[in-house]
Amino acid sequence: MSETSPNTTNNADSWLAYARRDVVIAELLMQVGELDPEANAKLAALVGEVGHDDLIEAACHHAQQSAEKAMKAALASHRTPFRKIHHLDYLRNLLAEAGGWDMLPSEAQLDRLSEFAVLGRYPDPDPAPTRDEFTHLHQQFGYDDVSAGV
Repeated sequence: MSETSPNTTNNADSWLAYARRDVVIAELLMQVGELDPEANAKLAALVGEVGHDDLIEAACHHAQQSAEKAMKAALASHRTPFRKIHHLDYLRNLLAEAGGWDMLPSEAQLDRLSEFAVLGRYPDPDPAPTRDEFTHLHQQFGYDDVSAGV
């Protein structure tokens, strides 16, 4: 398999649309966790089956996906080839080389967010993210901030 795909460098708008979708999904997951059980008993029952921690993990996964896809949108807009990869620091380094973003997050900021590509998708002994951590990540990497460089 080649390192890049023909589609990785020419669909900035598509990548950005997927990034926006993941932000919306992350926000919805967090809002569902705050539902008043009396307002929507059926949805509240589903949340009870899954659990609030699982919703937060899923929201963090979609936050990571949004950041990843927004970074890929920036790379695509600069016609910079990239590998199919979830590691955000790799994408950050490509953006730095391409001059594709005015304000790049640090490696330390991206490390935890990169973990959410798989955290919550498979059994893992690491502690689950908290609501505060999601809020912090969302403030750092919210859709408007992440897509500003595109």
